[in-house]
Amino acid sequence: MVKPFVKRGKKNDAVDAAAICLAALHPDTRFVPIKNEEQQSLLSLHSTRTLLVKQQTMLVNALRALAAEFGLIVPLGNSRLPDLLAKIETSPGLPDVMKQTVILLFEQYGKLSESIGCLERRIQAHARQDEDARRLLTIPGIGPMTASLIVASVTDIDTFESARHFAAWLGLVPRQHSSGGKVRLGRITKTGNREIRKLLVLGATSMSFRAQKWTGAAGAWLCKLLERRPTRLATVALANKLARIVWALLSRKEIYRPAGRNVAVI
Repeated sequence: MVKPFVKRGKKNDAVDAAAICLAALHPDTRFVPIKNEEQQSLLSLHSTRTLLVKQQTMLVNALRALAAEFGLIVPLGNSRLPDLLAKIETSPGLPDVMKQTVILLFEQYGKLSESIGCLERRIQAHARQDEDARRLLTIPGIGPMTASLIVASVTDIDTFESARHFAAWLGLVPRQHSSGGKVRLGRITKTGNREIRKLLVLGATSMSFRAQKWTGAAGAWLCKLLERRPTRLATVALANKLARIVWALLSRKEIYRPAGRNVAVI
């Protein structure tokens, strides 16, 4: 927002300060709403969980790499890690130093899994208690993690004029490069809140695998889209639709009501 107001050919603190003042006075400039202590503490749970999941992934990759150096390989998935540990412990030709190192990493993996589980239980408890989060849980493809993160991140849904503005804030709308009356749309912008966008895309991916069993207008729309477009493009389009549904539910204080079906009131 500030870069267009920076004077050409100049870059110093005074020029930057003047550009910030001009950008702050511009009518299209949007400011980050102030979060209360409850929302900020809830976001700390999500950010800590994200950090621990990254560390867990790094640890699993290190375990598999160390075992592969000695020819020990198991199928993908964290559920197969006990099989890898059993292979390492029962292999007679492995050095003791390698076994001790792997056991240490497995112990660290167990501690991380326990911490992640504890954080997820607290996030799920919040999703069950918060009124807005329970509204979002009625949407197919949105679980407790996504609902809780949206409620904690979006302080006031009325700051977005429409559902498209909310989807654009999440970076789920195509990038435009139009000129001379010719509309050119590219990939999504990927701006805004990365974690919410990632969770929405993951939820849309799970729903695309069950598109044939998804009754209602949205399910029929997704099935037709999958027939005409690649799976990943359809998944991102569904994530965009989910973001618009989120805006509608939060702004109107309603629950998701699929066409042709009745949804229990929360």
